[in-house]
Amino acid sequence: MTKRAVALAGGGSLGAYEVGAFEALRELGIDYDIVTGTSIGALNGAFFATGEYDRCRKLWEDITPEGVMVQGVNISKRALMEADSEKAVLKSFMSFLKNYVKRRGSADITPFRHYVADAIDPVAVKNAPRKFGLVTTLLPRLSEVDLVVNDLPVDRILPYLHASSACAPVFPIEEIDGKKYIDGFYNNNLPIDFAFRLGAEEVIAIDLKLFSIKPQHSYLLSLPNVIYIAPFTSLGSMLDFSQEPIRRHMRLGYLDTMKRFGRYRGYRFTFNNADDFEALGDEFLVNLAHENGIYFKNCITAITAGIQREMRASDYLLRATELVYEPLFSEAEQEKIWDLREFIALGRERLIAGTLNEDNKVGQRLLQVYHHAVAAPSLDSMAKIREDGFANEITRLALHLFPLFYVRKALPAPAST
Repeated sequence: MTKRAVALAGGGSLGAYEVGAFEALRELGIDYDIVTGTSIGALNGAFFATGEYDRCRKLWEDITPEGVMVQGVNISKRALMEADSEKAVLKSFMSFLKNYVKRRGSADITPFRHYVADAIDPVAVKNAPRKFGLVTTLLPRLSEVDLVVNDLPVDRILPYLHASSACAPVFPIEEIDGKKYIDGFYNNNLPIDFAFRLGAEEVIAIDLKLFSIKPQHSYLLSLPNVIYIAPFTSLGSMLDFSQEPIRRHMRLGYLDTMKRFGRYRGYRFTFNNADDFEALGDEFLVNLAHENGIYFKNCITAITAGIQREMRASDYLLRATELVYEPLFSEAEQEKIWDLREFIALGRERLIAGTLNEDNKVGQRLLQVYHHAVAAPSLDSMAKIREDGFANEITRLALHLFPLFYVRKALPAPAST
């Protein structure tokens, strides 16, 4: 039997995404033999190793900004926008800053230590049925330290979990047995390589896209035995510990994992994997060919070559649909599981309603793009693909979803600018 591992990335409050992935793996019946984690991925990894999903979720559902650090300040765009006034934001930040300076350059995370101590049983972690490794960074050399947690003394397990997540300079440096440690992020934020060294033959790598950068050793992501799961877009601030984004991150982690293992489909949005999905994808290509006067066989050949066989027809339809309609859907609607035809119908309805209002800049812009697209000459797929590349070509072809789903007759002319 294949020895499977789960590798968990660091990323502060974004780690709630991994809790959603945890839920999905349980629901799918996918087990694993090894867990590796860095920073918040190490803290979550303790629960992955013991299999204690409910305790892990409860920790995240109970967390608050004040529960992470004394006089905690919620560092997020949402917090700034929702504050009653600039004075309230400034007062909160100044309290945090005063405490930060008082402690000589680190926040007081005593509340978080209590949270972790109450939630994680070091004896259970040491005796976990799965091998568990964490990554931290040793000062002053900034060298990577990889530890098998099951081999640590019980009284060192929690300190090393904090060492892995000591996000200096915000969080304090962790000192253990005379040695100083900081966050493992600085060397290896997604420890896939460590999982292989611990004996894994297949790795499920759950990334948080922290700062929208690739993890170290990103070449490993292209291996056929690495299953990569990550949010489609940035999740936001790693220091936003309010419950609304945490709940959203958990939901997206669940949906993205279910999509990665074929239960659902989609990219930014999530769609039921309906029986007629492939037929709908073929219908899209047939209509696309008719709209552009391209012989069906040549159309299929051109598109397949252009996307370098990266997508099936139905996947191509999906992303094209999302590109066209995503400005018309809210952030919260990304958390829903959609029927594709329902999504298209609602998107079309909103598009038509929006374009009738000349003050609706999004609707008017989409309408202008649509009229430009249908007025363009027939598509020379092969040449255009070579000229613009895959990303531009799929955007161009996405515009033909308008005539495909019979919007043309209902649309007015765009407002003059």
